[in-house]
Amino acid sequence: KVLKDLITSTKKYPLHCVNVEIPKRRSRPFYFDSSKAIIMFDKVVNQPGTLTAVNNFIDCIGSFVESKNMLSGKFFNYTLGDIIFYFRDLTHENLSQVSELGLLKPDIDSFHVKNSLGYGMCYTHNDTSKFSCNAPSVSFSIDLEHSKRGHIGTITVNLKSNNIQIEGGAEVQFDLHWLPFLTISDML
Repeated sequence: KVLKDLITSTKKYPLHCVNVEIPKRRSRPFYFDSSKAIIMFDKVVNQPGTLTAVNNFIDCIGSFVESKNMLSGKFFNYTLGDIIFYFRDLTHENLSQVSELGLLKPDIDSFHVKNSLGYGMCYTHNDTSKFSCNAPSVSFSIDLEHSKRGHIGTITVNLKSNNIQIEGGAEVQFDLHWLPFLTISDML
């Protein structure tokens, strides 16, 4: 009851009204490029062993799906008016092609982090010379049926991808000096 009343009353006020002990010292920013935890995390994620583990996991999931025949035959249908689309026989090859994985990687200055994913890359950023790479591919068929006329036709789709790279970054400025002054209700 007391905790509930405390949380309820603190939600009615802005953060600076709830905490009576406002920090008097200068700000103490969190620097991504000097944080030992972020640097260690970056080293663990961006090593060949991690990429191998991610690719092995993708292979494991693919093998499991194939062994259970989960995507063989008609596995999904969609109706649009009088036409029914039956998706069937999804097959895949070379899905375990993750070549770059960067999470919370310090970038530009102390306040910027970058996330990146390289998939199906036939070259690395450091070495632009081509090496052989089997492109990841996904194939499936779509049967079209009309509710009154029956089977209309079949569409076969084969998708191959090479050299997909996704990058995103953020500028985050945390003032660690405020951390000890936050109450539980402020974090909720």
